[in-house]
Amino acid sequence: MKTNKRRLSINSNGKIEGFDGPNSREKLTSKTRTKRKPKAIYITRNIERARKRAVNRVLRSMAEFLNQLYKKPTRKYFGLNKVFKDNVQSAVTGEHPRFQVDYTKIIFSHGDLPLPPNLSVSSPYDGELVIRWTDDSGIGKARADDHLYAVVISHVTKDWITEVFQVPRKVCGCCMNVEMLRCEPVHVYLGFLSEDRCERSNSYYAGIVNIL
Repeated sequence: MKTNKRRLSINSNGKIEGFDGPNSREKLTSKTRTKRKPKAIYITRNIERARKRAVNRVLRSMAEFLNQLYKKPTRKYFGLNKVFKDNVQSAVTGEHPRFQVDYTKIIFSHGDLPLPPNLSVSSPYDGELVIRWTDDSGIGKARADDHLYAVVISHVTKDWITEVFQVPRKVCGCCMNVEMLRCEPVHVYLGFLSEDRCERSNSYYAGIVNIL
């Protein structure tokens, strides 16, 4: 029977060369083992996930509406993904793990379509919002047939209503039925879309309005 013989020699320090010793496997394993990532990296990732969950709780249910702000949304959360990162960065407040969304900083759209001047909202009638603005059609990218969109979120219950109006920019005003949010303070967000949904304005936070 053949045996594998290993030649041993003694070096100048009096140690036997060619013999790794009983712990050689442990040493080899420890050298080749992947180094653990610093704990700080895991903490940072957990914080980022928590911030994303806070935004997701508020905006995920509005995914269908957010898709209406685009001409050809290709996925269920196409519109949401367009503004998700911006909201994680700007709308989340508090400390981990109790992050909350600052409703005054929520973003629903980005774009270079101009908002009209004197954009305002009020509730002079029961269960209705009245939105007014000054026509600026023909200035820059503003067109007479641009359409208004609105988002209304209850400050108390967080229930919401959204609408993309067929009212063009040149009309300078419209009414919105918010009967289901009567007698509640609501956050109101407004924006404009081009008729073909290829252009959008930045969303505008109009403030808190008490619905009659």
